[in-house]
Amino acid sequence: VAAGTDSTDETEYPNHIEMAFRLWKQLASKRLSGTAVSAIEHLRKLFSGEESGFSRMTFGTSPELKSEKLERYGVHSAGTNKDRIAIYPRSGEILDRHIEPTQVLETEYRNAQYIVPMYSCISGVRRKYPLAGRYVDVAKPA
Repeated sequence: VAAGTDSTDETEYPNHIEMAFRLWKQLASKRLSGTAVSAIEHLRKLFSGEESGFSRMTFGTSPELKSEKLERYGVHSAGTNKDRIAIYPRSGEILDRHIEPTQVLETEYRNAQYIVPMYSCISGVRRKYPLAGRYVDVAKPA
């Protein structure tokens, strides 16, 4: 989290952590020694509130961050066995996507019904400031 802040000269603060579900599950079940607090709860407390300097940290899961998918699509070489954590600011100023306006095509009449075909598309997410986010690769949980 600090690396993302430092790389933008402290103008952008990450407020979202995305990880594979199995890693989130492991962090949610792992307790800090001598306490009943899970690792996820500890991270939430650490990165939320005024004393940390960060806005409220949110967590999410994504199947695209599993080691199997990263290896299949060439992000990691085969056999790496590392899941990925994405840490980034979830803000409209940083993240962007292109949404093509809906286009209505020619109306058709079939089987006593009017068919109105439409076309629209949404692009993937684009980062306007790539240094505002970070990827961290961690060993896949057993």
